[in-house]
Amino acid sequence: MTLEPLEDLESIGELEPIEPLPLAPAGREKRLLQLARVRKELYEENESLREREMTFAKAYGSLQHIVDVHAEDDKEDDAVFKRTQLMVWRKFKIDECLEINRVAYGRIVADIEKHRRNPHKGTTLGWADRRRLDDGVMSYCFSKFFEGRSSEELAENTWQLGADMKRASRFFSVFLNVDVHIVQHVDMNNIVCLRTVNQADHDVVLKSLYLLTRFETEKGFIILVHGLDPARLEDDFTTLAMVGKAEVWQDDFRW
Repeated sequence: MTLEPLEDLESIGELEPIEPLPLAPAGREKRLLQLARVRKELYEENESLREREMTFAKAYGSLQHIVDVHAEDDKEDDAVFKRTQLMVWRKFKIDECLEINRVAYGRIVADIEKHRRNPHKGTTLGWADRRRLDDGVMSYCFSKFFEGRSSEELAENTWQLGADMKRASRFFSVFLNVDVHIVQHVDMNNIVCLRTVNQADHDVVLKSLYLLTRFETEKGFIILVHGLDPARLEDDFTTLAMVGKAEVWQDDFRW
């Protein structure tokens, strides 16, 4: 195969271009409709890709925020764990927890009987509110019946919320500056906790050492918060951040 001389190629390039044959009006209109349809499809695809890009960007930002929050929580948990190692504590035994449950159950049954003799007069969003003043001590009770829920399900959900110290702290207003720490895991149904309320504009720090416990009765389950003697806490690490403030211990009894 031989190549053509360069002069011949130049002469070919100088040939006049061949004009395409004109389309018939019907064929031209059909071609324009096809192009318009393709243009619309490309535009819609481009907008869809743009929306997906924005969705992915938002999801990435949310995931990054969650990662950052978890990293901060891990740092805080590690700091709290290290501080709790400074605490000197006479550990609770399971027998003590069972005895607390036995005595508390008697108090709870007696309290229920008192409320039965004085039934509530109304409800708000299904919640009944009862209050009683005895010897200068205010007792109150909020109750509600949940239809279609078993006692086991309600007890498990309530326990998971109460045993999570971060969630337990969020039960209170942020202005109270409440911290809840686990002092001892006795077993899967008994946890010793320390709660501090240290408002910035108050000269008093409120503290409570309590047992968070759950036990089964013949009628269902009870989740109990029972105050403990703070004398068992021989060296409290929380006092390090409360210099110059008075300390008041509160006794809890909630179920």
